[in-house]
Amino acid sequence: MSTTSPVRTPPWSISLGTARRLCCLGLVAAALAGCSGPHAGAPYRSVNQDVGSCAAALPLAHDSVGDRGTLVAIHPLRKGQAEAITQAAGKTPAPRPSPHAHPPTPEKKPKGPGTCVIAYRGPYRVGQLPLAPRDAGRYAVLIMRVRHPVVRQLLLVDRLPPGV
Repeated sequence: MSTTSPVRTPPWSISLGTARRLCCLGLVAAALAGCSGPHAGAPYRSVNQDVGSCAAALPLAHDSVGDRGTLVAIHPLRKGQAEAITQAAGKTPAPRPSPHAHPPTPEKKPKGPGTCVIAYRGPYRVGQLPLAPRDAGRYAVLIMRVRHPVVRQLLLVDRLPPGV
């Protein structure tokens, strides 16, 4: 007499109905992920891309406010916006940096923003920040060059100017 063992199904096997449900769930998840991701070739930029393009300036900005305050705004600026923000804050715009001896050709122009605005909520007292020793305010607004980060101007204001 031979003894036969009963046929056992492996513990990882699933029923056909469960397999169909998992497949449908995977397709829905993939479709939703595709709708929320960045769109190649789209004529607009996402908020994450804007913040990411200004991220190189964050360590210097944080040091410039003496590791004080809470980050409340960060975004790239278009041409002329830095001067508009400075004037709206009632301050004198910083002098423009001297032009290069050989301006970059359009092919070599770096991608991404040239200038970003970064704002921290303080408060900041007179003499607390070396870049603005005579000013005080609730907010520190930094206008920064992104490539090879440099603080172009630090404004201490009680209310954020428009465009920040």
